[in-house]
Amino acid sequence: MRKARGPADVAYLTFDGFDPELKPAVEAMEDLGVRAEAVPWDARDVDWGAYRAAVVRSTWDYTSRHAQFLSALRRIGERTALWNPVPVIAWNSRKNYLRHLAGRGCAVIPTVWTTPGGRPTVADLPADWTEVVVKPVVGVGGQHVLRTTDRDAACVYAASGPPMMVQPYLREVDHGGEISLVYIGGAFSHAVRKQGYLAPESLRDGILAPEPGSEWSARPCRPGPDHFLTAGHALESVPGARDLLHARVDMIRDRSGQPRIVEVELIEPFLYLLYDDQAADRLAHAVRDRLGRPRG
Repeated sequence: MRKARGPADVAYLTFDGFDPELKPAVEAMEDLGVRAEAVPWDARDVDWGAYRAAVVRSTWDYTSRHAQFLSALRRIGERTALWNPVPVIAWNSRKNYLRHLAGRGCAVIPTVWTTPGGRPTVADLPADWTEVVVKPVVGVGGQHVLRTTDRDAACVYAASGPPMMVQPYLREVDHGGEISLVYIGGAFSHAVRKQGYLAPESLRDGILAPEPGSEWSARPCRPGPDHFLTAGHALESVPGARDLLHARVDMIRDRSGQPRIVEVELIEPFLYLLYDDQAADRLAHAVRDRLGRPRG
C-alpha cells in the first residue's frame, strides 16, 4: 500500500482538474501548522490511515461515478476522520434531499421529479411555469442542465436518461442574482451574489469554478435577514448537521420576494475562498480545531 507522500496531517480530497481554491486552502492550513496534501479521491494504494483526517473538497467529477465515489469515501472513512462525513455526503449526493427539506417546511423551489424511464407531461407542469430548468438528480455545477421555454422539449429531456428534476426558472435571478451563504465550522463565514451561472462560458472542465475577475459574475454581498433564516432552517433540517465542516446554501428570490432554496451543498461546494480575505483562514482554523478533537 502506498504511503502518503509526506508526513501530512490532512488529505485534501480533490480530482484531476481545475481547483482555484486548493492553493489558498492548503497554504492557510500550513500557516497554522496543519500539514495538508492534495490527494485525488480515487487514488489507489493510499494508506489513508497515515492521515489524521481527510477533507472532502473538490471531488467535482464524482457524479459520473457516483457509486464508486461513495464506496471510496466509505473506505476512507473507515481509516481516518472524514469531513464532511459519509452519511451526510450520501444523503446530499442526490438532489432528492430537497424533498426532505420541503417536507420539513423549508422554502425549496417547487419541483417536479421523474424516475428512470418516467416522462413528465406538460400537464404535470404548473401553467405559470413558462420557462423551466431541467437538471439531473445526481449532478454538479451546471453540467447537463437545460433551461428552456419549450415545455414539451423539457419533458422529453427529463425522460432522456437518469432521474431528473424540473423546476420553474425564477426570473428574479436575472436582476437579483443567486445568493450563496457559506458556512465553515458551523458558523456563517461569508456570502456572494452570482449571476450568469447557467451560461456555458461559466464552465471550465465542465465545472462551475470561477475566479475573481473572470467573465463569470460573482461579488461579495450582505445577505438579508430572511436569507439567514431560510439557510438556517435548511441546515437545521440536515441529518447530521452538527458534523458539518463546511456547507453552502444557494437561494433565489421568487416573485413574492421570498428566498427559495436552490441547493444545499454539503459534499464538495465551491466555497468562494478567493472572494473573502478571511475565508481560507476560517477553513484552516476549523480543520485545526477538529484535529484537536478525539475521533468519534
